[in-house]
Amino acid sequence: MTLHVFMLTLASCTAETPRGETAAPTDTDTDADTDSDSDSDSDSDSDSDSEPCSTGPAVSWFHAGAWEDITESVAIAAPASALTFDEGEVRLCGGTWYTLISTVGDVALVGADGAVLNGGAAGSVITVAAAGTVSVRDLTVTGGLSTRFGGGLNCEVAGAELSLSNVVLSENSAAAGGAMAALEGCSVDIVGGAISGNTAGSGGGIYVAGGALTLNGVSVSANRATTHYGGAILAAGAQLTLTDSLFTDNYAYYHGSALELDFGATASCTGTTPGAAGFLRGTVDSHVTNGDAIRLVSSQFTDSPSFVAENCDFGADGSADDNRPYDLALPANTFAEYGDAASFACTLAGCL
Repeated sequence: MTLHVFMLTLASCTAETPRGETAAPTDTDTDADTDSDSDSDSDSDSDSDSEPCSTGPAVSWFHAGAWEDITESVAIAAPASALTFDEGEVRLCGGTWYTLISTVGDVALVGADGAVLNGGAAGSVITVAAAGTVSVRDLTVTGGLSTRFGGGLNCEVAGAELSLSNVVLSENSAAAGGAMAALEGCSVDIVGGAISGNTAGSGGGIYVAGGALTLNGVSVSANRATTHYGGAILAAGAQLTLTDSLFTDNYAYYHGSALELDFGATASCTGTTPGAAGFLRGTVDSHVTNGDAIRLVSSQFTDSPSFVAENCDFGADGSADDNRPYDLALPANTFAEYGDAASFACTLAGCL
């Protein structure tokens, strides 16, 4: 695996222009020096977003007031290269790029023309390694493999803020959190996109502990917890807000094919239009006779977990969309079944 570290302190020592043009890679009329205040913003809404990739380098990095062509540092086949960024915006144009990216500051990772980040089974594809605001937009993240947490994306940093927009996390794997892990209070906001076909021992899609996770308009499907709990999401002491997000065909070996809520975790499911939110066709392994799509787990050391549904679909009982065998489980082998457009609230004491 090739290692390249891109830091502002190193790049600023080079007097001559690196590979490629210093002008923004897609707008030949714009002088990057005169527009540096807006372009240097790491937020993904920078001026360059509206510009086509076809006129610039395939991979470029905006920092220190200028664009730098870093295409030659990014592998186009396995083994994946390793890159670290401390600021600015990284633009990936088209194709599949084999790379493991670490962020150590405020960084935006922006794709265009169907760009794919592939980890080549060499580690977590994206790692948030230091506190900062990190945004990822318009990318497919795949091929991540971690023996620990977060095959596609891993954040274990208190105070880190991570946002994803129109991102597909697919076919990643890890010990926990196949697509993503958000631990130590790392907060995550996801709008649009999909989390699909990821695997882990627990938290086949996402493992979140001690932070906040918000999903809005996200498709969560066919994720698998192959040895334990939480086919789509395993949440421990975290707050989940799920709006217009549909969970389908997820699997857990034991419990919680969609959600496993432990150590005082809370979750809400809200559908603003019919059929926009819910948990459908979740399954557990055939040896488990009392499995469930959502499970609230008791712990004597923490507050009670809770789940609230508002216009949330669970599939009509006995229909092809129904979860198998139950929709929701509480301690002491207490189970509940719901249909579509269900509204209710549950704690360990029961559901209303």
